Amino acid sequence: VVSTQSTWGAIGTEGGRGHTFSGQVVRWNEERGFGFIQGEDLREIFSKDIFLSRREFGGGVVAADGDRVNFVVELDHTGQPRATNVSIASYGATRRGAAPNGGGARAAPY
Repeated sequence: VVSTQSTWGAIGTEGGRGHTFSGQVVRWNEERGFGFIQGEDLREIFSKDIFLSRREFGGGVVAADGDRVNFVVELDHTGQPRATNVSIASYGATRRGAAPNGGGARAAPY
């Protein structure tokens, strides 16, 4: 069972809050600084991919298509799911060999 809150807040399983999900970054737009996270369980729970903003990464880390990420889902003020507390679990094929969340990560262009 998943919490179906329609107010601001983290989504958890079985009524809990702050459940960590994992998924793969898709449709990342570097120029605009956003993309989406896709995963089977995400589609089942939210019926859509999860919005991801570059603001959710710390330390100048930037996402790219294919990166695997861990994150918490929050509902924004309109009730749409968005990723927060995002960390890169592993880089996609275009960035293999670089260290996630630190040494070797791409710095933000600004």
